[in-house]
Amino acid sequence: MVNVGIALSCALAALLVTAMITDARERRIPNWLNGGIALIAPALWVVHAVPLWPDIAIQIGIALGMLALLSILMQVGQMGGGDVKMIAALAL
Repeated sequence: MVNVGIALSCALAALLVTAMITDARERRIPNWLNGGIALIAPALWVVHAVPLWPDIAIQIGIALGMLALLSILMQVGQMGGGDVKMIAALAL
């Protein structure tokens, strides 16, 4: 039987490789990839029984902080929007 945590980690790795290839070819990361990356986080939280307070709350806070900080870099032309969204999704 396949461990669900390992399967989710493999799915995350596949999404990241797909994002890397898409970014290298087209210089963009589609929203569906970023959404998929973000949706894996709650599934991993359930599988690993991560407590809502304070662990999940801290992860969400860090993700929002990264989104805010990197949005500033996007506005000054140092990062792309897909990269900003993907890093925030990974922070979850």
